[in-house]
Amino acid sequence: MAGVRAAGTTGESLAGIVKNTTRIPSASGKAAYRIPDELNSSVLGEVKNVGSLGYSSQIRDFHTYAVTNDLEFVLYVRPSTVFRGQLAQLEKYGGVTRVDVPGL
Repeated sequence: MAGVRAAGTTGESLAGIVKNTTRIPSASGKAAYRIPDELNSSVLGEVKNVGSLGYSSQIRDFHTYAVTNDLEFVLYVRPSTVFRGQLAQLEKYGGVTRVDVPGL
């Protein structure tokens, strides 16, 4: 778990975001709450240091919150990350902004 936390901190630093600590509700009910990596008056953002990413309950909760609160939903990912399924469709139709982070 410490390795995952360290990778997350590195990813946040590389993405240049200010770490958020505000909890948001979990619309899916899969968690008591969620804490996105970035949350401000215009953006809900999450850093994902993975090779492949789908529309998980966490991503769904973040997307739902962003849409409900008129925020841009941004995913900071490796340049090589592949979006799968519904997440790929969201990207295609503008429902999520992908930011490739070199060095992630």
